[in-house]
Amino acid sequence: MTDRAVTGAGSASGSRIDLRAGYSFDTTPVPDETVDPLLPDADRHSFAVGTGIHNSLASLDLAYMWVHFVDRKVHNQDMTTLRGANGTFKSDAYLLAANMTMRI
Repeated sequence: MTDRAVTGAGSASGSRIDLRAGYSFDTTPVPDETVDPLLPDADRHSFAVGTGIHNSLASLDLAYMWVHFVDRKVHNQDMTTLRGANGTFKSDAYLLAANMTMRI
C-alpha cells in the first residue's frame, strides 16, 4: 500500500492568464526484495508549475513537472539466480505538457 500527500494552488485573475502550482509526495509500493534496474521505484517528491493563457477563441495550457525519486539503497543480489542488484538507485524525471483548445 502507498501513502500520498498532495497540495496545489491556482490563481485565475480577471486577466487572460492563470497560474498553477502543486506538490505531491508518494511512497513506493515496491519492496526492497524486488528492486532492480528494471523497476528502480522509490518514494518520490513531485513539483509542478503551469500557466493557462486564454481568450474568447482559444486557450493554451503549459505545464512542467519535476519528479525527484529519493535515493534508494538496496542489497538484494542473489548470485544463484542472477536476480536483484546491489547499489544505490538515483532517479529524476522531467515532464513537459502543452494543450491547445480552439473554440469554434
